[in-house]
Amino acid sequence: FDIECADWDRFVVGVTYQPGDVRIWYDPDDLIDHLRAKGGTWWAHAGGIYDTLMVADRLTQRGIKYQADEAQSRITRLVCGGLQIRDSYALFPFRLDELAGLIGAAVPELPWSCVCGRACGGYCQIPARTAASRHDPDLEDYCVADCRVLYDGLAELGRRAEADGIE
Repeated sequence: FDIECADWDRFVVGVTYQPGDVRIWYDPDDLIDHLRAKGGTWWAHAGGIYDTLMVADRLTQRGIKYQADEAQSRITRLVCGGLQIRDSYALFPFRLDELAGLIGAAVPELPWSCVCGRACGGYCQIPARTAASRHDPDLEDYCVADCRVLYDGLAELGRRAEADGIE
């Protein structure tokens, strides 16, 4: 799964991705409730310092108990009932665009240029682009592409591990 926020802390959009089941969320609690209802293991890239922190914060605010494993300053695993959220950065300790290159996938990029001068890749435009409406198809497509790269990267890692006899 993936989320994007405005100004780092205002949830704008989230995506849950499984082949044949891509869902876009505009309310963080709806996304979390979906994850909890589906259960199983869900991955977020660098989620332990961003996406999973949002989940932990919302669960805490809602009084829902969870358990989190931490390493240094990141959550490596969050468990809430039958839901387990993992941080893929432990497996791929580099940017998602590098993973895309390794598996031969298109590199997800926002189609907007940086206007803040910090070479942010267009993230600085999220607040202005979503001020009137959260439904920005460019941002939604970007989140879906991020999820697809991560899913495909995890699948490739699984294939390689199996080919090498690693369980």
